[in-house]
Amino acid sequence: MKYLVKLYLVLLMVGCTSTIQHELPGEKISTRKAADFNEKSDVPKWVSKNKSLIESHLFVCETCFGHKVQVHINIDDNGYLKFSKIVRSTGQKELEKEALKAIKSSEPFDISYLSEADKKVVQNIIFTFAPEKNT
Repeated sequence: MKYLVKLYLVLLMVGCTSTIQHELPGEKISTRKAADFNEKSDVPKWVSKNKSLIESHLFVCETCFGHKVQVHINIDDNGYLKFSKIVRSTGQKELEKEALKAIKSSEPFDISYLSEADKKVVQNIIFTFAPEKNT
């Protein structure tokens, strides 16, 4: 039986000028949470909106609880996925598969209202999935 779970989303900024597609996980990645952005930035709003969207597509099995996976996504100027890649995982293959599927099912991501600076942030991010049972 599958459960709809909470998606814990952490926004990570990835290298300013290029993607990390061919780099090792963790290189040139600096962690920034959505709350770290100032009130002029639409990044927190975008994160919240897309967190809910991805959650609506995420279903995981009982054995996924307590595991964690981080997925690097890169989206184009129209909000479509260029690529998605597992960058860290506790090794739960079902969670990895479902995380990638939920992200793919959520495209296109609306980036039309973002400034150019905010677009650069959200076009190259890492989502963290850490499902917990609803109590």
